Amino acid sequence: MKKRLTVFFAALLLVLTVLLPVTTVKAAPDKSYAIQAILPDNQINKDESFFDLKITPKKEQTLKVLIANTGSKPIKVTAEINNAYTADSGVIGYDKFNAQPYKSKLPSLTSLVDGKRKQVVELDTGENKTVEFKVKSPDSEYSGIILGGITTTASVSPTKSKNINIKNQVRYVKGVVLRSKDDGVMPEMHLTSAAPRAVAGSTGISYMLDNTAPININKVTLTAKIKHGDKTINYKQDNL
Repeated sequence: MKKRLTVFFAALLLVLTVLLPVTTVKAAPDKSYAIQAILPDNQINKDESFFDLKITPKKEQTLKVLIANTGSKPIKVTAEINNAYTADSGVIGYDKFNAQPYKSKLPSLTSLVDGKRKQVVELDTGENKTVEFKVKSPDSEYSGIILGGITTTASVSPTKSKNINIKNQVRYVKGVVLRSKDDGVMPEMHLTSAAPRAVAGSTGISYMLDNTAPININKVTLTAKIKHGDKTINYKQDNL
């Protein structure tokens, strides 16, 4: 999967996260929920809490997520299956329903979904329900990964004080990684552009980096030289 990454030189912020982050939020007890991926037999690592699946070509896979109402009031939860994308900071996201996949020889996760990509479930107090998404495997084996996630969102109890009333929304993600081969794939990084950019009132230089290989990358070492006239600024950052 091709990834795009903006490196900003002012405070020089660059964050490249590990695969498949999960948001954890503490909500008020009257409206809250939790989710759990129901891992199938073809899960590669049973110790992981996300879907990391070895798939067979031309075979349908059902992804199941259990949603539990952990509060004392009914709650409505939206579940959707989305493609992964990379934000300017390098964070991998799964929350955009219409995220456009990067150019790749591999199909996107959403193009393999058979049926609706979004479901809404209503849970009474103490009730659990399982949502299912059917995914068709590609017609042939492939190297690398197809990456996306199942994202759940719900409005929970507001935060109230004397002068404010804040509406809270809780989002959880269970990543979906589909593999068909065990062979390793090396990242292919390219610097595609560099230009001045203003972020939060500060001006710096923004770089666009592309990883054109169908694999995630982390623990990046960045080495850069910024030249202005006869001045050169050297910059290096490890474990990005």
